[in-house]
Amino acid sequence: MIHPDDHHLLHDWPIYGPKRPEIADLVQALAEKGLRVETIEDQIEAFLREKLRELERQETSNRGL
Repeated sequence: MIHPDDHHLLHDWPIYGPKRPEIADLVQALAEKGLRVETIEDQIEAFLREKLRELERQETSNRGL
């Protein structure tokens, strides 16, 4: 599958980070409230993994129709 964000966003993400500065601003604000960056990243990862599981469950359900 070709994704519309394939080159510019997906492949550059690990190098350049998010395109939206609001994400960095939120990380900064959470850090200023005392959260460690590692903790923030753990929470982001947990959310993304759960979202992936949810989408995979939907795909499995849709195949069964």
